[in-house]
Amino acid sequence: MAKKLERLSDAEITDVARKMFLGGLPCLPFLWIIAAVWLYPSVRERGPRVPQLRQYHMYCIIGAVLWFIATTTWYAIFVNRRLDWGETGDRLTVVLIKGV
Repeated sequence: MAKKLERLSDAEITDVARKMFLGGLPCLPFLWIIAAVWLYPSVRERGPRVPQLRQYHMYCIIGAVLWFIATTTWYAIFVNRRLDWGETGDRLTVVLIKGV
């Protein structure tokens, strides 16, 4: 059973934050979002005395925001330019739209 955050030492919670940040690097931005929300109470309480915890928390937030911007930009470009790309656009499409 997982320990509650308030029972973890400063070193343990910093290690958890580091692992969650590193776990989000291989394209798992949802882990960064979970880490940002889950660690927020600990960062508020322990942030001033544990700067590394605050640092990993900010990395998770920044990473999630950048990933959201990148995927939203790709989606907008793809939706608006798919037909201009011809066969390449069709190959990138999972479900082909008939009649367009």
